[in-house]
Amino acid sequence: MNVEYKEGLPQSGGITYSLNETTTELTLNGVKGKLKINLSAEQQDIPINIDICEDDKQKIKRGSEPPSVKYLAELEIAERRYQFENITTEDGEEIEVLNEIPFDLSQVTLIIWGTEETENA
Repeated sequence: MNVEYKEGLPQSGGITYSLNETTTELTLNGVKGKLKINLSAEQQDIPINIDICEDDKQKIKRGSEPPSVKYLAELEIAERRYQFENITTEDGEEIEVLNEIPFDLSQVTLIIWGTEETENA
């Protein structure tokens, strides 16, 4: 997983994170509470962006809808990828099959932002 820091140092962002590479579960720790996201389960056929914010009670939450007070991070998950594979059927016929490429953590970026007030405050 790629991690970028924007508008300040990680200490000013208000969150820390841990990643379980076996289960692809990302845990984001806020001032009060934590948020767990299964990265492979979130992947779709289109790129996914997930906003991570803090509400007016300092709880970390997914999404920037009110009552979000601070925008903490953004999670970018690349779209699923596929590849064609030629196989031979039991009848000896050559066919081309589309297979999903396994989830790859290098296709995920966590962007940790400073603690700027959001417009929804």
